[in-house]
Parts: sequence; structure tokens; C-alpha cells
Amino acid sequence: MLEFIVDVQDDGVRLDRFLNKHYPIPHALLQRLSRHGKVRVDGKKAQPNLRLAVGQIIKVPEIEIREEEKVSGFRVSERMVLDAQKLLKHNILFEDDEILVLNKPAGLAVQGGTNTREHVDGYMRILFPENTPKLVHRLDKETSGILILAKTAIKARELSQEFKDKNIQKTYLAIVRGVPHPPEGTISAPLSKEMVKGFEKIIVDPEDGLFAKTDFLVLDFIFKQMALMQLMPLTGRTHQLRAHMEHLGTPILGDDKYGEWTPERHPLHLHAWKIEFSHKGKNISLEAPIASHFVGTMKEYGLNVK
Repeated sequence: MLEFIVDVQDDGVRLDRFLNKHYPIPHALLQRLSRHGKVRVDGKKAQPNLRLAVGQIIKVPEIEIREEEKVSGFRVSERMVLDAQKLLKHNILFEDDEILVLNKPAGLAVQGGTNTREHVDGYMRILFPENTPKLVHRLDKETSGILILAKTAIKARELSQEFKDKNIQKTYLAIVRGVPHPPEGTISAPLSKEMVKGFEKIIVDPEDGLFAKTDFLVLDFIFKQMALMQLMPLTGRTHQLRAHMEHLGTPILGDDKYGEWTPERHPLHLHAWKIEFSHKGKNISLEAPIASHFVGTMKEYGLNVK
């Protein structure tokens, strides 16, 4: 059986929508699996309209996934195995018998989806087929930095709940267009998902949006052109930092979905930099080396982490 842990970003989501989001296989098959009782939540058969809660474990028969991967053309190539091995060799920040913490490269997806065949979750299945580390939170594909995986279901539940309870402190670095004024503050702007010009986007929605809060601090800036910022999300909404920076009028460099509309193309300059959490009775504090494209831009514009 394949196992998936519900994290804070999927708290309250319907089971069928969770499956559609996290499996790179046809919608009809997912619906059929859940209707026929082949998808279980915490060991029990679940209806497609079940609302999920943080920490719940969803299990799907592995044979169903493998059959559909063949239909959709998915194959585990030798290059994918080598890429997975390289990820672990060069990007581990912390590891013990319960957790694995990676410095995820920009451009690598965390989970599969339409036209996404290589991702952290898949690499973990390749390298650890018997006891695959489980995702407990996510980063956007183009966001680099700290990603925590749990090696046991118990630890996955614990960490998912800690994220929900806001007991895990995350700090990001971002380079933005323009300079916020004042240079330090808090953004409290509710967010909702909408279709904008034909694509899905998170927008500030004071009436129907979900509560979202971000602390920000300008670390350095170059005239009114660009700023290096420290961002601390106090909630865990999808695309929260990207939407909040657009709302502030200082979109993240390279974010062509959230206001960074310029002829010149840049990678997304958003990095999950630091994290603090409790583990085995101790306070764990980790820092991820900054991605090379991010460092290059800092050097080009003379921006420094003070």
C-alpha cells in the first residue's frame, strides 16, 4: 500500500480533491478507486466527499498506481535513479531514524501532477520502496530550501499537527521588485483561489478569503529598485508569500504569476531559509544554503543578509 499523510495545506479538503491533486493519474480512476473502497483513510473505507483532517493517513493499493503509471507512460529510468541518489548525496540537512530534512533545489517539484514525472515524492519511492519517507508540508516547484519528510506514520502525524498548530517556525528569503514602506511589518490579508485570465491564482479576498498572515522585514535594498526580504508566514496558505508580496506592491523577482510581468526572465527568488521545531525533546534549528541563482542576484546588486 502507498501511504500519504494529510498536511496543513490540505486540512478540510475533500478526499476526491486530495486524490486529484496528488496523483498523476486520471480523474476517473481515482473516483472509481474511492467508490469501490480501495482508498482508505485511517484504515477505514472512505467516501469521495469525506473532509480530511491534518495527520490522517490515506492508503491506496500500490498495484493500482503502478498499472496506471504504465498507462500514462511513466517509467523509472536510470537517470531518475541517479538524480534521486544525487539529491540525497548533496542536499541532506539533517537525518535520524524519524525525519529527513532536505535542501530542495529550485525547479524540482515536491509531488507529481499533470506532466510532472520527476519529484521529491517519487525519488523517495525509488530510493526507499519498503518504507518511503512521507511529506508533511510542501514547497512550490520553483521555491528552493528546507523540506521536511517523516520516516514513520507516527512522526508524520505529529509534524503535520505541529504545522497546523503553528509550532514550527519557518523563515524565508525573497528578492522583490521595489522596496516596501515601511520596511518592517505584518500583512494580514485573507486569500482565496480564483480563475484569473484563464489560470488558477491565489488572490486577496477580504470577503470570502481564508485568514492569512505574514511578518516581513527588509534586510537590504538597492535604491527603490529591489529589496532582499525576510518573510515569516504565520499561516500556511497555498502561495501565501507570493500573493502577499504582490498585494504589498513588491512582487517576488521571477514570479510571472504574481505580478512580476517583465520582458526579462528570472528564476523565482524565494528560498525556504530557516526552520525551528521541537524533535525528541530538543529544539532543532536548521538553515539551508541559499540557491546559486539567488546568491548570484545578491552579488549582482550588492544585496547582503545582515
